[in-house]
Amino acid sequence: MSQLPEIPQEVEQHLASLDPDESRELRAVWSLLGAAQPVVDQGVIEAGWQDFRSRVAETAESPTGLRLVVSATRLTRWAAVAAAILVVVGSGLALRTPVYTAAPGEQVAVDLRDGSQVVLNAGSRLQGLSLAQRVVNPERAREYVLDGEGFFDVEKGTSPFVVSTFNARVEVLGTRFDVRAYRDGFTNATEVVVEEGVVELGGSSRSVELTQGMSSVVPQGSTVPSVPVAVDVERVVSWKAKSFSILDRPLGTVFAELERRFGVEIRVRGEVNLEARKTLYYSADRSIESIVSDLAQSAGLTYRPILNGFEVSGAR
Repeated sequence: MSQLPEIPQEVEQHLASLDPDESRELRAVWSLLGAAQPVVDQGVIEAGWQDFRSRVAETAESPTGLRLVVSATRLTRWAAVAAAILVVVGSGLALRTPVYTAAPGEQVAVDLRDGSQVVLNAGSRLQGLSLAQRVVNPERAREYVLDGEGFFDVEKGTSPFVVSTFNARVEVLGTRFDVRAYRDGFTNATEVVVEEGVVELGGSSRSVELTQGMSSVVPQGSTVPSVPVAVDVERVVSWKAKSFSILDRPLGTVFAELERRFGVEIRVRGEVNLEARKTLYYSADRSIESIVSDLAQSAGLTYRPILNGFEVSGAR
């Protein structure tokens, strides 16, 4: 195994000023680099090092005040690594976590670093682990936290692919599945639907195994997933094709979904039963006003356009 030099005094001082957990992770990054294989092509190193030195020369000090002074005449791979570590430490790059978001009214497709893909539905957020966390715990390199909804197409790998929500954990090795974990005040729950493969859905006390075409739910406040049931997967994930599909959900959830999907405001006035259950399906070419109009008519409500949305009114 190759051996890295001792951590420079300037870096030690900076590490000492960090949060203990951050300091521990960065020290682990440094020590694990000792297992890396040396680069054979010294010319490539020299060229990269010269470019690095020219960039450093533009400023006397790093963002944290660490002065970078390295001799090119004693260049080794570890000198380049040490300089890179200084930059990573000084800029905080090793501690930054990747975050992907889809704002209201949009969908976002993301290529993850392991080759897996995810499509985030409107109003969703997905967060991964930082570089330091992945180096210290390589078995957790494919762990993410989801707030909202995402459809995952997971590449097979040696470590589990994990999606955690506010109240559940989804674990797979390679499959295609949808996770919905919005908290809109009416259906606060984590719902998983499997399109292909096998998925393990766990609450805090028990797990269930889901196969193709099956779904299970972990409601807020529950520690146990529901008994798996068969669902129309194509209808559930039709949101990816810009369709609007609702299966037996409260009217309040329907309004929240419309707000996220179209990036508008649905204002409710008067007596409106927001717990009334609704099932809807619209193809991608339907406008939000046509959907609101149908909802109002079916529920005995009225509506009117307002700035950036609609006002729905019941009996007064």
